Amino acid sequence: MLGGYQQDRAERLMADTDCRLLGPARDATGRPLLRHGCSGTRGSSGAPLLTRDGEGRWAVAGVVVMAEARRAGGIAVPVGAIGPLR
Repeated sequence: MLGGYQQDRAERLMADTDCRLLGPARDATGRPLLRHGCSGTRGSSGAPLLTRDGEGRWAVAGVVVMAEARRAGGIAVPVGAIGPLR
């Protein structure tokens, strides 16, 4: 799930709750990234990319750094295992 305060509706929390992690990627220097299929617009950068574990608990998978233009998807920087959000 991607949730945040995006530029087109800055006063309202928006979330794409039906998106998926698409797989790993790498930047030009080889650092790991995550590809996702979440909808986001300008302003979604810095938002948490959330995932659920097998028991239904939420955890931060990454921090969004780029959204695709004119379609759902983008890139996130993965975070270490920090455990479920309570």
